Amino acid sequence: MKISNFRLSCLTILSLIIVVWILQSIVLKSNLEYGFRDGDWWIIRRYITLGSFSLDHIIAAFKLHGVYTYQIYYAGFLTDLYGLDFHNLYQASQFFKFLSALAVFPLVLMITKNKITAFLSSLIYSIAYPASGALFMFLTGGYFIAIIFLNLFFMMYWFVLNSKQVKVWWLFCTLFIFLVTLLLNPERMYPLIPFVLIVEFLWIWRNNWSSKAVISSFKRIMILLLPLVVFYT
Repeated sequence: MKISNFRLSCLTILSLIIVVWILQSIVLKSNLEYGFRDGDWWIIRRYITLGSFSLDHIIAAFKLHGVYTYQIYYAGFLTDLYGLDFHNLYQASQFFKFLSALAVFPLVLMITKNKITAFLSSLIYSIAYPASGALFMFLTGGYFIAIIFLNLFFMMYWFVLNSKQVKVWWLFCTLFIFLVTLLLNPERMYPLIPFVLIVEFLWIWRNNWSSKAVISSFKRIMILLLPLVVFYT
């Protein structure tokens, strides 16, 4: 029985990989024919003019671009790898989108316990227009890396909320993924901060405002949000 279930799970995942890859290849084919946009050239040029990669490079980039700094390094590192071949660069962005579509499956499966729902969620995300908008420019392809970490954070956070006892190290691992998600795409991922507060409020309310629930929630909030408070004060 266990072997049969394992084979079915492997078949489901393999089918998902194949179907998502085919759908994206069809839907996003024209994206590989557009070439660079004006914003792409500007960011690539900025990465080059800042000089060799160093701490000073990062500081200078942050002073110039603030929360958009990640775009400089996403575009810069990939152009270091592939040169100015826009076809390969856009393929790299599409590959990250492909991975982000696959990352939807375990998250939805973890929450709904339904493989069909999780499978369809990944398919819809893979071809939905709102999820493909970031591919308009090469430099915003880094959004999909952030989405992968976002899904990972949601899974870890869901596990924390639904576990009776959670090791402190697991909370700090969740914190690490939380911070990486914010760092990879600050201007899109900042709603995670009020999201955590809202979820914790609902969690306390669901547990009838018991002292144990309040203490557990306060602990999670402190671990997840205190580093941000310290950083920005």
